[in-house]
Amino acid sequence: MAERRYYRLEDWKGNVYYQDSSGSDSASSIHKDASLKDETGSGMTSDGTIVSDNTANLGKAVMLASNASSVRNLLTATFDNIPFGKYSISLRMKSNVATGTSNIMRVRCYYVDNTGANSTTLLSTTYITGETFGIANKYLDLGFITDFRGKYTSSVSLRVNIDLMNISGTTAYMDTITLQRAMVGMAGLNTSYSV
Repeated sequence: MAERRYYRLEDWKGNVYYQDSSGSDSASSIHKDASLKDETGSGMTSDGTIVSDNTANLGKAVMLASNASSVRNLLTATFDNIPFGKYSISLRMKSNVATGTSNIMRVRCYYVDNTGANSTTLLSTTYITGETFGIANKYLDLGFITDFRGKYTSSVSLRVNIDLMNISGTTAYMDTITLQRAMVGMAGLNTSYSV
């Protein structure tokens, strides 16, 4: 007996190609990256500024210098109305500090209930050291897995918050952040934010 099957394609930039929502077998549509126009673009906030960067994928990045007296937000990205499950989070960034075991960045993932209750729950925390980068001012792809879970409501989000710790002398650049379903193969969801 014949089965109705669907396809999903992904290119090197994280763009995902889906079958047209009408269910037509002959048409396809593009699920584009959510391009961030400025520091307060849709789905994203940052204490940093958008700068031109010819080594970034799209020629620009969010740049932020650390402050010895306070923790600063390099990037907060919110992924809305995704199903619960394990997600791999990929970060493409660079730092002028590439040695030492001190924590220079902190990545926290939250469950957020966007309904009236608006509750927020911390899901995971990951620290990044200078030693993690190894080479100064060169983009590195970093990744980890978080378990997105909580009370199901009509609108929930996974919020990823990347902080630059209060260690003076660190300047960080954020190129892209990609969220993808972990360990589900071709059925995975891939959503990217590009600077």
